[in-house]
Amino acid sequence: MAAITWPTSGSFPQKFIMGGYNESNQDPLIRTEMDSGPEHVRQRFTAVETQTQGIMYLTTAQVTTLETFYKTTSRYGSILFNWTHPRTGATVEARFKAPPVFVPLSKELIQVNLAIDIIP
Repeated sequence: MAAITWPTSGSFPQKFIMGGYNESNQDPLIRTEMDSGPEHVRQRFTAVETQTQGIMYLTTAQVTTLETFYKTTSRYGSILFNWTHPRTGATVEARFKAPPVFVPLSKELIQVNLAIDIIP
């Protein structure tokens, strides 16, 4: 199944606010303690997910778009989607790691905390 596309309406953000952004790679190693000497380290897998977390500030209309995308289009995050990597600008395949968290700041402005995994 081909990946779906992140909402692309003209006013919908494509990236996180960089001040609230962090990124880390999944640990691909297995470490085994030995009776003596250094631990044994080996690679568990060759492809690792990149875990991202960030903040977007959306209007109530944009939140509706995001909720529809999350709940309906991506089937609550179970379907991969094409997304612009926040740091590199490259188009990548991604999926929601967790449901979006909505924090109302005013009647028309909502902070959205997102956790998105970039799939290798």
